[in-house]
Amino acid sequence: AKEEKTHVGEFQALLLKLDTEQTKELKAGEEEVNRF
Repeated sequence: AKEEKTHVGEFQALLLKLDTEQTKELKAGEEEVNRF
């Protein structure tokens, strides 16, 4: 599972670098989770 987590991190880093909307949506998702 550790290798898969690394791949998720790589994919997330690419999204954050290439898709400016992703940063906003990631923050919105984090705020939604914190409401629980």
